[in-house]
Amino acid sequence: ALQRALQDLGASQPDSTIPSGRIRVHTTAYSVAAIQPGGGRPETVLVLTPTAGFSRALLDAIWPVLAVAAVTLAVLVPVGVHATDRLGRRIGRIERHVGRIAAGDFGRTIEEEDSSQHQTDEISRLLMSVNSMSLALAELRSSLAAGERQRLLGQLAAGFAHEFRNGLTGARLAIDLH
Repeated sequence: ALQRALQDLGASQPDSTIPSGRIRVHTTAYSVAAIQPGGGRPETVLVLTPTAGFSRALLDAIWPVLAVAAVTLAVLVPVGVHATDRLGRRIGRIERHVGRIAAGDFGRTIEEEDSSQHQTDEISRLLMSVNSMSLALAELRSSLAAGERQRLLGQLAAGFAHEFRNGLTGARLAIDLH
């Protein structure tokens, strides 16, 4: 039966060049591949692979990889969503705090949501920097306001002294005339 199937493929002898293809022996379909070993050996090796078993073997080889991928996705997607949600909330709090600072509300600080752990990640360092900026701006505003008050008080004192000197000069002239 194999010899007849090989003749149907166009091969008269097993050691001639056999094209790859499909053959049917009795009721089983096979994929045929001809391999000629190297090293000057004249033999040709025919590899017959049952086509029905090939699909099953392919499925048997792929399903463990697909199962691992599905389990990995089932675990990593919720973990990733939770982590990005937590980071988004932390960044949102800092963003709102910076907005209050931009509106002129200096001197306030915000704390980490979970202050029991001393986190040293980038967001915690950013929060510490924003808090120190807020405190520094509050100090600068208070020193600027104090400086402005002193300048206005100096101008007021100078104007008062000028007016007082004018009044004294008039009184002195009156005494000198008297």
